[in-house]
Amino acid sequence: MTDVAQTLAAAMAHHRAGRLADASDLYDRVLAASPDLAEALHLSALVALQRGGLDQALARLDRAAALKPDDAVLLNDFGVVLRLNGRAQEAAAAFARTVALKADYAEGWHNLALARRALGDLPAAAAAARRALDIAPKFAAAHHALGLVLNHQDDAAGAMAAFGQAVELAPDFAEALLGLGIARRKAGRLDAAAAALRRAVALRPEWPDPQMQLALVEFHAGRLPEAIAGFRRTLELDAQNVDAGRNLLYALALAPDATPETLLAARSEFAARHAPAQAALAHANDRDPERKLKIGFLSSDLTRHPVGEMVAPLLAARDRRRFAAYVYADIVKPDAVTARCREAADSWRDISGKSDAEIAAAIRAEEVDILVMLASTFDRNRPMVAAYRPAPVQVSLFDMGSSGLDAIDYFMTDAVLHPPDTAERFTESLFRLPSLFVYESPVAMPSAAVPPVVARGHVTFGSFNNPTKVNAVVVRLWAHILGAVPGARLALKYLNNYADAAVRRRILDLFAAAGVAAARIEFLSQNEDRAAHLARYDGVDIALDPFPFTGATTTFQALSMGVPVVTLAGDRFVARMSASILAAAGLDELIAATPDDYVAKAAALAADPARLTAYRREIRPRLAASALCDSAGYARNVEAAFRAMWRRWCAQ
Repeated sequence: MTDVAQTLAAAMAHHRAGRLADASDLYDRVLAASPDLAEALHLSALVALQRGGLDQALARLDRAAALKPDDAVLLNDFGVVLRLNGRAQEAAAAFARTVALKADYAEGWHNLALARRALGDLPAAAAAARRALDIAPKFAAAHHALGLVLNHQDDAAGAMAAFGQAVELAPDFAEALLGLGIARRKAGRLDAAAAALRRAVALRPEWPDPQMQLALVEFHAGRLPEAIAGFRRTLELDAQNVDAGRNLLYALALAPDATPETLLAARSEFAARHAPAQAALAHANDRDPERKLKIGFLSSDLTRHPVGEMVAPLLAARDRRRFAAYVYADIVKPDAVTARCREAADSWRDISGKSDAEIAAAIRAEEVDILVMLASTFDRNRPMVAAYRPAPVQVSLFDMGSSGLDAIDYFMTDAVLHPPDTAERFTESLFRLPSLFVYESPVAMPSAAVPPVVARGHVTFGSFNNPTKVNAVVVRLWAHILGAVPGARLALKYLNNYADAAVRRRILDLFAAAGVAAARIEFLSQNEDRAAHLARYDGVDIALDPFPFTGATTTFQALSMGVPVVTLAGDRFVARMSASILAAAGLDELIAATPDDYVAKAAALAADPARLTAYRREIRPRLAASALCDSAGYARNVEAAFRAMWRRWCAQ
C-alpha cells in the first residue's frame, strides 16, 4: 500500500470514529500529496462540514464533482452543501443529476424533494418524496419531507399521515414531531397538536421552533397566559424571531389586564429588537405642497381579508388626477380582491422573497411621497421596511396599536377610537379621520324579516368572533346577561374553530364556573362560504361583542344582517373598533361605557321584541346610507389627510 493510500485509510478510520480534527489533518496531508484525489476531496469536505467549515466543504466538493461528475453519492453530498449555502437552484440541479445517475437512490430523491420545495415547486417536491418512499418505505426522513410539502399545500390530513409515519418509524425525530404538531393545529386538533409539540420541546428544549408552535396552539385554544409565556420563552431562545415577537404583540392586545403603558413598551421593544441600524437619508422628493402625490401601500393582506376589503374601495375611489397608488404586495394566494386592488393601482410590485432593505430601496427609487403601512404587525407584513425611512411621510393604517417606530409619523384613527382624553400611548402622532373604517354596501342577500325570538319564544344571543377573544372576563359578563334573560341561549361561531374539543371545553368550563349550564351554549362549527355564514345571523337576535379586542368586520357583518351588536368600549384602539362602527352607523345607543351598562343594554334589548324587529328592518338601509359605505366620501377624507400630512412635511 502506498503512503497516500495508508494515510487516506487512517484518515477514514479517524473519521468513522468521530475524531474529526485528526481526520482533517490526515485528509489535508493526502491532498497535499494528491490534490486531485476526488475521494479525499469528498471525504475531507464532509469532515469540514461537520466542523462548521461550510465554505471549505463547498470548495472541495465543487472540485471533486468536476473530477468525478458521474459519482451519484458525491453529487448528492455536493447538493446538500449547495443547499446549505443558499444556492437552491444549483442544489436542485445536483440532486436531479444524482437520481438520473442512480434511479434507486432514495436519499437523492429525498434531497430533491427538499430542494424543489425550497424553490416553491410543490408538485415536483411531492413526487420526489413519494419516489423516495417507493424505494425505501421505511425512510422516516422522506415521510417527513412529504409532510412538509403537504403542509404547504394545506393538505392537513395528508401531512398528519406523513408526519405520523415518520414519528412511528423514528419516535425521537423532533422535526417530524414539530411538523405533526403544525398539521394537527391546522386541522383543528389542538390537544393532539400540543401533545406532539411537547414531545418535540422535551427532545430539543433549546430549539425555538416547537416552543413557538406550542405557544400558537395555546393561543388558538384561547389560553392566553400560556401563549404569552410561550412566545416569551421562544424569544429567550431566539431574540430575533419576528413571528414570535408579532404573535406576542397580538396576544398582549387580547389580554384583559394589559395596560396602555405595557402595550407601548412591548411594541417599542419589538421595534428596537428588529429595526435595522440605518442612518436616515435625505429625500429628494419635490416639495411642492399641491402637486400630484405618489402614495405607497405596503401589505400582505390585499385579499379577501378585512384590510384588503377596506383598501379595495379606497383605491378604486381615489382621485387619480391628484393621487397615484403604488402598491407593494406580498400575496401568497391572490383572489378576486387582489385582482380589484391590482386593477385600481397605478403600479403593482410583487415583493415576495425580498428583504426589507430591498423593498425600502424600491420604494425610495420610485420616489414615493407617502408610504402607508397597512396592519403592519399582523400576518406577513413588513413593519421594519419603515425603519429605513424610504418615504418622506410614513403612516400606519389599520394596525392594532403603535408600531413603536419613530420612523412612522402618523397613526390614522378617528375621534371615537381615540377621543381627546385617550389613554392609549403612541410613538406616532394621531391623525383623526371623520371615521376610520369603510366597507362595501351591505350584501343584498335576504335576511329574516323578524328576529328568531318571535318564533322560538326565547332570545338567542350570538358572537361570531375568534374564540381567542372570548376570555374569562368576557364569559363572566355574558353569564350575567344570560342570568338576566331567563331561557336565553348563546350561539358561538368562528370558521370551524369550535369543532375543536379543547376550544369547546375551555369555553364551557368558564361558563360552568360562572353558573351557566352547557345546554344554554350552542357551538356552530361549520366552515362555510360567506353567504352561508351570514345566513347564520337569521338565527341570532342580538350579537354580543367581546372585549378588550372587539370585532370590526364581524360587527359590520352582523349589522348588515339586521342584528344589533352590543359593545363595551374600552381604553384602546382594538377595544373601540365596534364603537367606531356603531357610531358611524348612528347606533350609539348600542355602545356601553361600563360592564353594568353592557349587561343592561343587552337585557333591555332582549326584553323588547318590537325593537329587535325594527332593527331587523332598519339597520341595513342605515348602514348603506352611512359614512361606513360611502367609498367616495371616505377616499376624499383620506386624501385630505394625506394632503395635510404632505403640506406639513413640505413646510419643515
